[in-house]
Amino acid sequence: MSISDESTIANTPDAGGDDYPQFDTSDVFAWLRPTNDLARDAFDATVNYVIKHARDFEHCRHFLHCDLKQQRAESFLSEEEEPANAPQIWMGGFALRLTCPPRNPKIGWIIGKGDSEDSPGKVDVLLVPPKGSWDKAHIARHHGSITFHMESCRVLLVASHTMTTGKFGAKPFRGSEQCVLEDGEIVQIGNCNYEFQRTEYSYTQAFEHSLSEYMRSYHDPQWTINPLISPSSVGQLVMKSGYLCSPRFIGRGTFGKVGAAWNRSGKAVAIKTFKDSNRLELRAHTDLMRRIGYHVSFI
Repeated sequence: MSISDESTIANTPDAGGDDYPQFDTSDVFAWLRPTNDLARDAFDATVNYVIKHARDFEHCRHFLHCDLKQQRAESFLSEEEEPANAPQIWMGGFALRLTCPPRNPKIGWIIGKGDSEDSPGKVDVLLVPPKGSWDKAHIARHHGSITFHMESCRVLLVASHTMTTGKFGAKPFRGSEQCVLEDGEIVQIGNCNYEFQRTEYSYTQAFEHSLSEYMRSYHDPQWTINPLISPSSVGQLVMKSGYLCSPRFIGRGTFGKVGAAWNRSGKAVAIKTFKDSNRLELRAHTDLMRRIGYHVSFI
């Protein structure tokens, strides 16, 4: 599961020219796009840096995708980094696809600054150039990683250093803590902001088939996806009472309907919606659940 030799140059221009190949993005399951000025300037600087050091950063090139050049506003680049006669800035984002696996699939796609100017180290997604002048971004060498939750298949952001996301009350997380990423999520990494975007492809059965192959190849040969909580089954999630909830129900009972939901760390739980219930009925049902005994997904 790797990119073919013919496509080792990602969607970045060749050194010395502005022309760059347009690749099919139909297998991209998610994007990480810069949203504030510093992140956009960092993306532009990273593209220019990787063009100049293509051989050393060949793997990182696979994740860079340039959409177009736009007129540059006020720049965060130093005079040394600013290309001569460069009134424009590279715009785009970082593309994630299963056909371009991370260096270490057990960990996931590592995001960060890299180790040195000569080598990206273990980083897959190079957010800023590995230069001292970009310490202002406050992005660590290995700031975190993007992977999949083994049980629920949700996309996870795992922190090595402090990061913040929006849907769970903008609560920072750090030191191996993890957080579910959903479409439209704003992620603050250092001083840079990025929007996580899920693609339509990530909700298809074709993606689930590819994900199954990926998980069996790199994690568990017996891994299977749960059809009740798979992305194509539950669709786009909505936030309710601190949980990401599926808009579709997976079961019905005497007291009401049951839907799938996920907490901040990606664990799946079942949430029951009562129909025409009063306080006494709700208390009776809660007592019944307590008599059944403890269950890891009962809250």
